[in-house]
Amino acid sequence: MQKRYIAAMAVFLGLNVWGILKFSQAPPPKDIMKPSFFDRPEEVGAVVYRRLYGDMGQNDVVIFGVRPNEVSHRRLVEGFLLTSVKENLPITVVFRETHLEALALPEGTEVVDFEFNTDQVVLTEKIRSYTAQGKRVLLYTANVLSSRLIKNNPSERFEAAWGKKVFTISSVDVALRREQEQPNDPPCVGSERDGQGTAALGCAALLKGRSFYRKNIDVSRIVALMDQRGEKDLLLYLSLPRR
Repeated sequence: MQKRYIAAMAVFLGLNVWGILKFSQAPPPKDIMKPSFFDRPEEVGAVVYRRLYGDMGQNDVVIFGVRPNEVSHRRLVEGFLLTSVKENLPITVVFRETHLEALALPEGTEVVDFEFNTDQVVLTEKIRSYTAQGKRVLLYTANVLSSRLIKNNPSERFEAAWGKKVFTISSVDVALRREQEQPNDPPCVGSERDGQGTAALGCAALLKGRSFYRKNIDVSRIVALMDQRGEKDLLLYLSLPRR
């Protein structure tokens, strides 16, 4: 009897997660980077920049959302920005979400504090004052504010005010082994419990990780993988070694 109950609950939870993603209106994901292994998070940022080099050259504004208060996510952004300098396509202005910790930035980088969930017209005018000078800008914010998996997110409102598609990268933790699985941040819950409206992002990470459980990926090092969720919307998954 107990086994039947557990099996029924597993089916129920699986359908719940599937329903959240199905009705989030997100397009089917496209693999951009298969599981890759790293020793430091800065190396992840460097590889991501080089993988997207052509796209970076065609976009003067990039949104990068991270898991807040997680040093590894912050450091991968630092690697991303440092590599932009090394590749002679420097991002010289960083708009930093006020509640996020400061980045270690390449010399000469200008930092502007901002709040993404605010008046998008004022924000776009400020950014245009830099791009009009030929400067490239990165908006450094939280993943729940950047990912378009989340309905009515600031990225979409910014894009509408900006007048064209904006390249967006959102990083999120992922578990690639069943024994690593723990409550997601943001959590993957049913619609009746999703008070913050962020469950679609957590569920995307949960399902992505579960698709690798049987592949026995080595998780003793940092593992990163990335997929594309829209024309310019990327989701970067980060598996960190458990201490």
